Amino acid sequence: MGWGVSRYALDRILLERALELGAVFHSERATAPTIVATGRHPSSATRPRLFGFKAHFSGPLSDSVDLYFSSRTYVGVNVVENGVTNVCGLAPEDVLARSHFDPDPLLSTDSLRARLRNHHRLMDWLITGPIVCDSRTRVCSPLVAGDALSFVDPFTGTGILNAILTGWLAGSASARGLSPESYEKACSSALELCFQSAALIRSALASGWAEFLLPFVPGSLLVRATRPKIRLNQ
Repeated sequence: MGWGVSRYALDRILLERALELGAVFHSERATAPTIVATGRHPSSATRPRLFGFKAHFSGPLSDSVDLYFSSRTYVGVNVVENGVTNVCGLAPEDVLARSHFDPDPLLSTDSLRARLRNHHRLMDWLITGPIVCDSRTRVCSPLVAGDALSFVDPFTGTGILNAILTGWLAGSASARGLSPESYEKACSSALELCFQSAALIRSALASGWAEFLLPFVPGSLLVRATRPKIRLNQ
């Protein structure tokens, strides 16, 4: 069983709460920001480059979080707020190029067709990339948080959690006047295990060993290994 919330809803909730606490919202770009959380950080991507895709669907609801892997692609399906089903995934550039960057053909496997039977897409596909799964956190000034700090494999389900955690750590470090090095150390301590675990899982998937090994690995262990260490007293 899983419970989900879209990034749109989460952003609105966080903004409304920040305003309630006295924050002031400015729509213009800051010339000298203290914290940057604007998405992926610049990084060279090896080929074949990976691209992410996402769209919302309407249709029958399910309380499960379903992950579908092929030899080169990944698709995740889960329900978010207001009865909407979120479908997102990763695919290599050459796979998407064959369909002119239309992800619909990637949903044509028997299992995905069954999962999305009677579902209808509510929006155009959002496609972003190239995506680099980077397990390194870096010393930066201004401080960076979320995907701007380091991108984690989407199949771990911790992207939003990591973004909130590193945003909290960045805000705390800024408010307390801590150095970028102290912030980087706190992020590494929190994220190191989940990034290393995600890298091992990614290697197992790429090598074809994941299906063989999965029955021998408890699901609870996979969940613990891919979650960040949260210590809010840092």
